Amino acid sequence: MTSWQATVTLIGKMDDDSAFTLLEELGRFGAAVSVERDFSGGTITLSVEADTTLNAASEAAQTVSDAIEGPITIIGLEVITESEADKRLREPLFPEVVSFAEIGQMAGVSRQRARQFSDNPAFPTPVITTGQGPLYSRHSVERWLETRNTRPGRPAMATV
Repeated sequence: MTSWQATVTLIGKMDDDSAFTLLEELGRFGAAVSVERDFSGGTITLSVEADTTLNAASEAAQTVSDAIEGPITIIGLEVITESEADKRLREPLFPEVVSFAEIGQMAGVSRQRARQFSDNPAFPTPVITTGQGPLYSRHSVERWLETRNTRPGRPAMATV
């Protein structure tokens, strides 16, 4: 038998009380439940034992179906090995972010000039904005820097 981690996606009226009920029902499977902000559904992640991926999916779907009360429908199911689940847990939740100072270093310009990059409509949008300013995905900024026009001087004005 292999240990699998299954994530079941649900739609339907799901509030905090129904989530706690599911946790009680599925506690022996190491379940975790999350509820959508608008209570339109959520996800349940649990561990199951099975010989194959298909059997693990079937076991997880049946286990969750048996625990569900009310008009909630399963709309998605992902099954991965526990080693893959452990690997995913080691990955960062958020992308690596950079500020204007770091963007300036990447581009070989001042922080003030890097700040002007954000005026360009093609420049990436911030991932998050903090009290100290916006933070951008390092990967997106690197890609933008690879493709930006670095010819000296101002661009030619369009003639009509």
